[in-house]
Amino acid sequence: MRLGETAVGAGFVVAGALIVGATLSFPPGEPGQPGPALFPRLVGGLMAGFGALLAWQGARGRPEAVARGAWRPTLRSPGVRHALAVVGAVLLYIVAADRLGFLPTAALILLGLMAQLGVRPRVAVPVAVGFSLFVYALFAKLLRVPLPPGPLGW
Repeated sequence: MRLGETAVGAGFVVAGALIVGATLSFPPGEPGQPGPALFPRLVGGLMAGFGALLAWQGARGRPEAVARGAWRPTLRSPGVRHALAVVGAVLLYIVAADRLGFLPTAALILLGLMAQLGVRPRVAVPVAVGFSLFVYALFAKLLRVPLPPGPLGW
C-alpha cells in the first residue's frame, strides 16, 4: 500500500463529493441550456472519480521503497525548482496583471516557465505570444470574461 497516494485519492473523493453536494441546491437548467450546476458537478464528479482511481491504485500498490533510499527534495531537484517556478508565476500574475495587463503578463510568465524547462527561445517566444493571444481571444472576446486591460487597454 502506498499510503500517500491512497490518502490524496481519498481527499479528492471527499472534495469532489462536497462540490457535487454543494450544487444540489442550484437551479436546474433548461433543455439545451445548461444551468449553473453543470460545470461544478462535472468537475466534482471527475475529481471524485479520478480520486477513487488514485486511492484504489495506491491501496493495491507495492509499499514505498524506503529501503532503496528515500527521495530527499532539495532546491537542486528539478521537480522542486519547477514547482517553485509555478508558484512564483502565480504570484507574479497576481502582482503584475493589473499593472501590465493580461497579454504582456501571460506572455512573460509563459516565457519564464518555458525558459525554466529549457525550451529554446525561437520556440518559446512564438508559443508564449500565440498562446497568450489565443487565451485572450477565447476568454475576453468569445466568452466575454473580463481580463485585466493594463495601460494599453488590452
